[in-house]
Amino acid sequence: PIQAYLVCPEFLGEHKKICKENDVIPVLFSPYELLKSYYFKVKAISRLINLKPSNHGLWNLYLLNRIIYSIQDEKTIEELSKLSRLSKSTVGSYLRLSTELALTTIKPRVKLTELGVRYVKGREQDKPINYISDAQADILKDFIVHNPFYAPAVYGIYSAVETVFALSKNYYPVPLDEGRKYFRYLTGKQSEWAKKASLDAFIMYTNYAIELGLLAKIGRNYYLTPSGIRFILLLELNKAILFVNSI
Repeated sequence: PIQAYLVCPEFLGEHKKICKENDVIPVLFSPYELLKSYYFKVKAISRLINLKPSNHGLWNLYLLNRIIYSIQDEKTIEELSKLSRLSKSTVGSYLRLSTELALTTIKPRVKLTELGVRYVKGREQDKPINYISDAQADILKDFIVHNPFYAPAVYGIYSAVETVFALSKNYYPVPLDEGRKYFRYLTGKQSEWAKKASLDAFIMYTNYAIELGLLAKIGRNYYLTPSGIRFILLLELNKAILFVNSI
């Protein structure tokens, strides 16, 4: 005998009764739940929706140099604190950011990654410690483009550039306040960040992008640089490839 099934998004009591009388098995099926479940199970999307920018309290990337240049072989946070003359809590904050940028690892001891070693080698010795060379900027930009879901700080940097790129269709240059509002929305922080928190985060991450040559700021307005346009287009391409490969 062939068993009959009736698949439907919703059954009322009378419907189930009729199914039973006619030897039909009612199967509750919600396309909405199926689509939602599929969305959250796609690997790349799952990583993206759970990724939000972090705030380590550093207004500029060049502040990391003081710590990164002090790392020879392996060090403890206490040793780096003495070498840099910064408090252990400050060193810890710096290292969390440098680790999110794949420049360091902090367990069991602090050491430079392969990317971190390349970053240090890219330093221009005749420049002050707060200078990020073109070679160093290129190293970080290339890493972000190819690893867009690596960590919160990576996501924050490219989201700042993406914010200016998206808003440039409506405003150009992009005003600071419009950028702040869109950045909060884009990064999934709409319900978490108040106005000041979103302003601080947007300024911080656009500062990073400016140091990498991706954005420019004049007064309270933001501009995309040629490097920034190329960066965002390559980034979107790599993100699309990651999404397609995860489906």
